[in-house]
Amino acid sequence: MEESSSVKRSNRQFKSFTELQRSLEKTGEDLALLVYPSLKFGAFYHIPDADSGFGRNGDHDKHPWVVITPYDPQRPMITACPRTSSKSQAGRIGELFIPGGILEELERDGVVILKIQRSFPAKNFRFYDYIGLLPEVWQGNLRDALQQWGEKITRESEAP
Repeated sequence: MEESSSVKRSNRQFKSFTELQRSLEKTGEDLALLVYPSLKFGAFYHIPDADSGFGRNGDHDKHPWVVITPYDPQRPMITACPRTSSKSQAGRIGELFIPGGILEELERDGVVILKIQRSFPAKNFRFYDYIGLLPEVWQGNLRDALQQWGEKITRESEAP
């Protein structure tokens, strides 16, 4: 078997996983290998409140956020919405109730607040904790809720 000339083999050897991780971060290889592939519609991350500007008066230092615009090399920003476990009327347009346990780290019931959308640089997700990807049925629920929210905004903007 011949090795393809387009495949690069690295002779770097690492003594620990941390050393490997630092090397990948230093070269930016971690983004293409580990970060960008996980930035899919419906992916949840813990994003620090200091980065998001959300929940500053709460008792948490970070909140789960769900990706609503997946990674695209032509678009360096990722749009996401926060999920909170605060009590809310989740039946309202602009909010999606997600029961606890859908993802392992989302133990409590919560609401994704679709009317709060923030953009984050894709490369910053290397510093955020990945929680997991919503199951397909919940990705569909999220798409439907976003569509309803978009239709409401359109109707309101067209109203006299």
